[in-house]
Amino acid sequence: MKAVYAGLFAGLVLLSLGSVKADTITPDFTINLNTCTPGFPDCSTTSTDPNGSGDWEPGQDFTTEFNVEESTEGFTENQFTPPTCRHHWHCYDDPSMIVNKGGHSVPFPPESGEISANENGGGFFDFFNNTGGPIDNLFFTTPINPSLTYTCQSDIFQFCGFMQEGSTLDILFANPIDPIPPVPEPSTGILFLTAAGALIAGRKVRSRRV
Repeated sequence: MKAVYAGLFAGLVLLSLGSVKADTITPDFTINLNTCTPGFPDCSTTSTDPNGSGDWEPGQDFTTEFNVEESTEGFTENQFTPPTCRHHWHCYDDPSMIVNKGGHSVPFPPESGEISANENGGGFFDFFNNTGGPIDNLFFTTPINPSLTYTCQSDIFQFCGFMQEGSTLDILFANPIDPIPPVPEPSTGILFLTAAGALIAGRKVRSRRV
């Protein structure tokens, strides 16, 4: 009897460890709105302050979508300067959005469908893919400031670019090097089912001995 319960307990432990491990599988991804630290042009997780600053407006909102039917045609790749800003001395700064590998703490897409820059116009977001399938493109929309030049980069997607739609800026990350795979969350439901199975098995063994 003790051996049965010991085996079931060991199974629960192994299942728990497997679930925890599932939540840390990479590559997940980060969305970085901060200005890159000098000497770290890739804005990697080791060089970026999560509460750092960027050149976006404080609290600027970005709507988030994935796997949209959007062609890269018409998007300006890597860098975009609104027509009203070109060749003018008053144009300044380069708000950037970087999508790189890493992270695993927050499910994507967010429940609100939005992310927001912090009070310093920056922000660093850790995500794991909670969509149930691979992500092969990311699409963001945000208000445009015609006095700014915008840049983007990624080590997951071969293309990132911008398109102005009236007062809105569209930002597209597409043509993945590898689609971002789905990552399962730790499943407490499975743990409860396993525990219930352990109790049922124990009762069956006990009833046979009576």
